[in-house]
Amino acid sequence: MQQCCAVDEGIMRTWLLDVLLGCVLVAPVAAEVVPDRDFGVAGVVQVDVPAAGALSGSSYVLRPSGGAVVALSQQGADPAVIVQALRDDGSADAAFGPGGQRVLRGLPGIDSRVRIYALAQDDASRLVLLIGAGQTCRSMIMRLLPDGRTDTTFNAGLPLDVPGPACYDSLRRHGEGWLAVRFIESYSTSGSPASFHISGEMDLARVTDTGTVDAAFGSQGHLSEVSVSDSPNDLYVLPDGRILVLYSGGPRVLQVEQSSWWRAYRADGRPDAGFGTNGRRDLPAHAAGAAKRVLPLQGRAWLAARGRLVAEVDENGAFVRALNVDYPNHTVERAFDYPGNRVLLFTTFYSGLTTPSQLEGTYLHLLDADLQPVRDFGRGGAFEAQFGMRAAQVDAAGRFVLGSGDVLLRYRYVRGVEPEQPIPALGLPALLLLGAGLLLLAHGRCRVR
Repeated sequence: MQQCCAVDEGIMRTWLLDVLLGCVLVAPVAAEVVPDRDFGVAGVVQVDVPAAGALSGSSYVLRPSGGAVVALSQQGADPAVIVQALRDDGSADAAFGPGGQRVLRGLPGIDSRVRIYALAQDDASRLVLLIGAGQTCRSMIMRLLPDGRTDTTFNAGLPLDVPGPACYDSLRRHGEGWLAVRFIESYSTSGSPASFHISGEMDLARVTDTGTVDAAFGSQGHLSEVSVSDSPNDLYVLPDGRILVLYSGGPRVLQVEQSSWWRAYRADGRPDAGFGTNGRRDLPAHAAGAAKRVLPLQGRAWLAARGRLVAEVDENGAFVRALNVDYPNHTVERAFDYPGNRVLLFTTFYSGLTTPSQLEGTYLHLLDADLQPVRDFGRGGAFEAQFGMRAAQVDAAGRFVLGSGDVLLRYRYVRGVEPEQPIPALGLPALLLLGAGLLLLAHGRCRVR
């Protein structure tokens, strides 16, 4: 009579080894930041630009449908603004123009000193360029349609001169129009031991969505503030169009500013006297003197110092909570909402030493919902950006794109390193099939007594 099947000790060890091997093949390993191999060549795209002229400036935006648009400028005898559209895989988008490019030459006001300062995108995916040119940096704004054609509904398709002083360096959306923005900070010393005093200047200019200077804003479209005792550092546009300008100032002892505050302006650029005395409202004492950047996050704004996050404010600029996230010797440049209620910070690091440290450069830091570093992101929660990347953005899928000049890099933060030859369909059905196969294998090795 046939008896029950029994597995001897050697066969049992073989069966257990097969099971463990299967588990190793499908188990995740440590999380890692990896180049996105679905973008360009191993996560790298270099824009193909005409040989003539030296690159003088660049900026980029991520497209809602995936991919990116890069704006470059070439100065020299044949100056040009080059706009390159990339699909989500990093290839040139031929629907944008030959080779995915629009090369703008012979534009009024564009000369051999042309420079791209900013590229922005509106809700209709139209592209807005902030261009500087000339020895004194004449600032101009022009707009392109999503397919790269010149938008003739914006100043008849021509660059619009921006009123005010030279060299605006960023763009902010303001209602249905745009603000060209410039902040300048300077330092002086006095006393013994030396105290540091800061002064600064802010310039804003507003253009409408149809490409005209908004003469009702400030003084003929321009707003300027100059201070010899404090410095405007950044601004926050409120939903109703009011503008909160972040100031810091007072004597600086041991490199610590003594005060910081908001100054409010109405949507038309006039001081908002109802916001506080002369439109001013001081920040809480524990945040005073620290705020240098305004970082729109999670529907509110966070305030950052040179080396730390210090406070969260609501949609009206009112204090919500104190933050205490420290990155010594880092400057927090940008911050992004990241999937999973997390925050991604982009910082630059400067050691302050006479001999530059090897650690100097640009970094990304991922914080969890409790603002604690995600330790498996990069090295101990910090990922060092390579090749001197000067800008970062995050797309809807949580991939982050670093840019500098004509080069874009795209990375992904993954739970587990992808094998060189990925095992297909490693979900629950595959695991069940794998287990059944192992059992059959063990059964086939049984000996009948």
